[in-house]
Amino acid sequence: MEEIEFVKHLGFWFFQIWFYNGVLGIETLQEPKGNGIKKVSFPVILHVVLDMPEYEKYSKKLINLLNHFGRNEVIVHPVCKAEQITNKTMHLLKEKIESLHQELAVRNIKLYVENNSLIDGFFNTVEDLGMVFDVNPEIGLLLDLAHINNYDHLSKIVEMRFSECIHIADKHFNIIHEHPTLWMGN
Repeated sequence: MEEIEFVKHLGFWFFQIWFYNGVLGIETLQEPKGNGIKKVSFPVILHVVLDMPEYEKYSKKLINLLNHFGRNEVIVHPVCKAEQITNKTMHLLKEKIESLHQELAVRNIKLYVENNSLIDGFFNTVEDLGMVFDVNPEIGLLLDLAHINNYDHLSKIVEMRFSECIHIADKHFNIIHEHPTLWMGN
């Protein structure tokens, strides 16, 4: 698997693999992809994109993959394309994350939830993030620096929840969502 061989060669500690619509995002592997990834024998972390109806739909498959890889950490990137974003939707998201967290916690799997950018329309503000983290201190924050609005926003997020995981990226503050090469933004 070329991607993992590349990061091994550069001395990385792990490789992030996307899990989107119930499928592992590695194009260079034949099915079953999980076996190919395990065969390479390199630590991976799953970055799981979940829309509202997908939490229940993919939780068992996700847990099986984590067990298959022998991993005890997972990143969830919440999206909301299936429903209109409202206060009710935010509470539903909180409940779905709490439920997934409970399923993972009994298996000693740490859940990290990623902050969104303004373009997503939810889970960007400190108030949105606080809905989940204030009642679930065990859930970690994956802070995506390209999703912050400005330095004040970053400061407020860090004050609310110190992040153990960070997506290091650059951005221009006048552009809502982008991920330019490091040192090419603000």
